[in-house]
Amino acid sequence: MGFSLFWMAVKGKAPEAVRNELGLRLTGQRLEFPESNIAAAELPGGWYLIVWDREYPDKYLDDVPGAALKHISTSGGELVTCFVHEGIMISSAAYWKDGRKIWSIIHDSTKGGEHLATEGDLPEIYAQIRDKALSEQRATRGVEYVFDVPLDIAQGITGYSHCQDLPGIEADKPFEELVAEPSSIEAPKPPLWKKLFGG
Repeated sequence: MGFSLFWMAVKGKAPEAVRNELGLRLTGQRLEFPESNIAAAELPGGWYLIVWDREYPDKYLDDVPGAALKHISTSGGELVTCFVHEGIMISSAAYWKDGRKIWSIIHDSTKGGEHLATEGDLPEIYAQIRDKALSEQRATRGVEYVFDVPLDIAQGITGYSHCQDLPGIEADKPFEELVAEPSSIEAPKPPLWKKLFGG
């Protein structure tokens, strides 16, 4: 089935402030991997990472991409978001700063193996990563290297990849389990991937 998750990394804001803005709180449980519904870790370079597992209700995840992202990235905050769904082969990454989305990159394999939809002022590394992925995909046929383009760019900025160990962290259990405050969970809404990509 593969990975299905959503993560964000925030820089320029204290972890406690980020949790409060998202309606999240610590449980006191430490984790080796982000295997709980919601988990967080502090990354080298000042990024605070929060990962939502696929098992967590879409009704909360669906709230994350809206006003919360704009709010978290205000007052000097930087924000990178990443969505990964290997079951339907959709991936995305976006970068927010000063309350606005600077760029976004989406790959949706239902629109073709080489599909990439972009918006905004893309990072300099985009063209190089895209061209390499397209070249490898065309050479191998059947392997979707383009799926990794948004993920590789998000990793290039934050250092985090959902399928690798945390960079530069020696702790046995670098993640902390989080839970959503009851008031932050609203009525069910369309799944996260539908809000991100339409449909």
